[in-house]
Amino acid sequence: MHNKESYPVRKFESLKSNPLIDEWLLLGPFVTKTGETFEREYLFERDKILDIDYLVNSGGETSIHPHEGLEQENTFLGKSTLHWFRKKSENIGFGQLTGDILYKTVQRNAVWYAATYIKSNTQFYAFIEFSHSGAKMWVNGKETLNQPYGRTKGLILKQKGTFVKFETGLNIILVKIRPGYIADGVDFFFSNFCVHPSFLNYNNIYISYPRKLSLFFGPLSSPKQVFEVSITKTEDTKESLVIGIENMSTKKSEIIKLKDLSINEIKTLKIGLPINEIDSNEKIKAKLFLKLENNKEEVSAEFPYIQDKIPTEEGTGFV
Repeated sequence: MHNKESYPVRKFESLKSNPLIDEWLLLGPFVTKTGETFEREYLFERDKILDIDYLVNSGGETSIHPHEGLEQENTFLGKSTLHWFRKKSENIGFGQLTGDILYKTVQRNAVWYAATYIKSNTQFYAFIEFSHSGAKMWVNGKETLNQPYGRTKGLILKQKGTFVKFETGLNIILVKIRPGYIADGVDFFFSNFCVHPSFLNYNNIYISYPRKLSLFFGPLSSPKQVFEVSITKTEDTKESLVIGIENMSTKKSEIIKLKDLSINEIKTLKIGLPINEIDSNEKIKAKLFLKLENNKEEVSAEFPYIQDKIPTEEGTGFV
């Protein structure tokens, strides 16, 4: 592997406070020519463009470990040689990067790759979430996501994430992006790529590190700050789950009972933390806890946070 300056790498420890990944190596565009029948029917066959391994001449998608400047032979339309290059952004659009060759095929058969690295001193699990126009993803050569159909035009919705195991040492994330809708514009992007490490693990149930939102709910007399967590389980618990959050200075808490979590399903929960009565810029200790409904045993972990300014006016909205 080349020196660390030639490829972007994040340390595992930094993901707890900042899960957003915004430094990438990019490679593309790869534009494949298709027949007339495919061009007419392709609206329902977007997976075919993502199924082609455009990196086969360099060991393939499951083996590649790119660095800045690495050459890649391109046997498809366009330049015969491409190079991996760095880009720092939390929202990467590929329309302008692709250029006019995007319009060489009726169905805009363009693909780009994005790669980044995470270094860890220990094995860990994490939830990965991001928005995209159609994507595949590999972590350490293992396919962990296959969503050829991206977001629906005009709708900004959270897309289904995935739960991934990372190994000790250097881990590679490889993402492959294709265009989404191509009617009155071309939706070709990926953005807000976040890696949320598992914070609690109990009986093969995993919960992410709590993410504070700038939202409150409840009456003005006792507002609660909204936190968001992701949760999954890899084995059947046969019992409802109890997830709670507690302000350790006031000893006040809030719980959620979760009855319908299927194996390997990922859910995002919003839960309210009872706040301190006085605004403070100092860090406050809180804890997240988890247990089975009919089991007294509980696991918990503490985390610090800075409370947002308490609202003084009523508001309405969806949380």
